[in-house]
Amino acid sequence: MAYAAWTWVPIFADRDSITLGWKHPKTAAPAAKNSLKAYGLIPRDRHRLVRTIRKRVVDHVEGIRRMAAAGEPAFVRIVHKGHLRRPMRDLRLLDYERHALEYALR
Repeated sequence: MAYAAWTWVPIFADRDSITLGWKHPKTAAPAAKNSLKAYGLIPRDRHRLVRTIRKRVVDHVEGIRRMAAAGEPAFVRIVHKGHLRRPMRDLRLLDYERHALEYALR
C-alpha cells in the first residue's frame, strides 16, 4: 500500500508531479485517504502509512545505490543519470508535509 500511495496517488514533489502530469501534491492527502479507505485500511493503519511510505522510498533509494555499488550496469546508469534526485525530493516532501498528511489520513 505504501508503494501504491507513493506512486499512484501520487505523493511526489511539485515539480515532478507537474512534469509527470499529476495534480499538485497538496491534493495527495484526500486522494490517498479515499484510495486507502477503498482498500479497507482502518484509521490506525492509515496513520502509520506516512512513516511506511517514507521507509519504502528510503529502501528504494538504498537498494538502487547498493546495486550500483555492486556494479550492476542498469543501476549504475540510474545513479549516473541522476534518477535518484526525484525520490530524494519525495523524501523532503514527506518530511515537510508529514503532519498534514497524517492529519488528513486519520
